[in-house]
Amino acid sequence: MKVSVQELQRDAILAVHSQGLRRFAQLAGQYVSRLSLNDRRGEVPSTSLESLRSISLSELSVDVVHRGRVLYGTFIVDAFMISSIATVLQDELNPALAVRVAIYNAVSPNASLAIVQNAYPKNARVAIKEPYLKRAADGGLAIRVDIPANVEILDGDACQRSGGKSSFDDPISLKEKGNAFFGEQKWTRAIDCYGRCIRSIVGQGSENENGKLLVIAYSNRAEAFIRLESYFEALTDCEAALSIDSHHTKSEYRKGRALQGLKRFEEAILCFESLLSRHPESREVQDVLDSMKRSCPDQA
Repeated sequence: MKVSVQELQRDAILAVHSQGLRRFAQLAGQYVSRLSLNDRRGEVPSTSLESLRSISLSELSVDVVHRGRVLYGTFIVDAFMISSIATVLQDELNPALAVRVAIYNAVSPNASLAIVQNAYPKNARVAIKEPYLKRAADGGLAIRVDIPANVEILDGDACQRSGGKSSFDDPISLKEKGNAFFGEQKWTRAIDCYGRCIRSIVGQGSENENGKLLVIAYSNRAEAFIRLESYFEALTDCEAALSIDSHHTKSEYRKGRALQGLKRFEEAILCFESLLSRHPESREVQDVLDSMKRSCPDQA
């Protein structure tokens, strides 16, 4: 069953986590077994990140192990542990969405709060391999992780400034690094940098003054997703870019290609026709449109 995005609104999830944090404080850090989900420990860990396709929170289904997929995001709270390590993941593709994460078997039951928060630090960018979404005992949604290796901390490599300082507050540098990785055809690293650029702008609340840069970051990340054949993610980014600048040419073109990749041919043709009506001189758009109409005569 597909999840309702209404259950994944970031602010509501943060409020639930705060309630859990207060409960943790009342227990004075005692280890208790309360929030129980069906145990999946002992399963074989998932494969390397390079072999997995990204998935967004809005695509997840409840009670399904999403084989071959990986969920990217950022831990946005201070973790704590009651029956599991509890934290919150903000979706990289849609920062308005978030989900609780329950990580089991990661540290000793008697581990200190410092150890827990060092293992799963706030503001860390992470990848959750083959995510498993469940309903917790309180009725809310949570991603259950029984194999700690399925949570990879990604901070500290591709998009880090020299000297160890985070580039969170430097979106222009992040975009340029993304472009460099894109030029080297390192699509995953380019996606990482563009994603950090987006989070930096959104995190600073500077969407208005950095609107053009935000559009470019979404659009370029969409192209990188297309190169990886992650067409749903590409479409999501194109629509995010077009929500800011409805006539951004590259985003419109990439939206058409993403729709084509998703085999939503009628929508793709309409997208290309709309673009061509404003840019009749574009040979590239005309060629793609003609090719699609030949391949899909019913949609012509």
